[in-house]
Amino acid sequence: SLAAAESSHRGFLLTGSPEHREARENALRKLKTDKSLLDAEDADDPTQRERSRRLGKLIDDRILVMLETERIRTAEGSAAATRSFSEALADRSTARIRALVEEISAAEARLLAERTQRDLQEASWMRRSLLLAALAIVALLVPMLWGLVRQSRGRSRAEHRLRAIAHSLPGTVYVLRRTPQGDATFDFLSVNAVALLGIDRAV
Repeated sequence: SLAAAESSHRGFLLTGSPEHREARENALRKLKTDKSLLDAEDADDPTQRERSRRLGKLIDDRILVMLETERIRTAEGSAAATRSFSEALADRSTARIRALVEEISAAEARLLAERTQRDLQEASWMRRSLLLAALAIVALLVPMLWGLVRQSRGRSRAEHRLRAIAHSLPGTVYVLRRTPQGDATFDFLSVNAVALLGIDRAV
């Protein structure tokens, strides 16, 4: 953006063309927008904020040079303005701006690499934590499940024993359930209920 602004400004100084001046202004607006975005990105790093502040000062000085040479063009003509602008370019302020931008870019690349490394470490730690949590849950659930299976088998064995005892008794054993509506159903009926009570177990 700065290079586009300087090129358009040089064209304006040579020709006085409003198109060159408008192109310069557009490039400077873009430069300021880019600088604002850069400031927002550097908000969390004091060193980068300081570099960005220095960059802003250099850019402002460069814009002042353009405005001054535009004033010289109006007062003294195109040749004087072009000469003044060329002398200002020779003071290496543009080179300082570019060097500072490269410094900021290198620092951002380094910060990005550090953040990426930190994120990878955090992701690795999170995976290990989740794996340990899963193993702990499994370690807790397996004994519980095994206990439930053993309990279920024990109940099943006890039920078979009770049935065997009920069927071997000389009397009959039954469990009768009566609903609030008066309906009766047998939940359990021993085998000798047919002989003693005349009740068909199949029904």
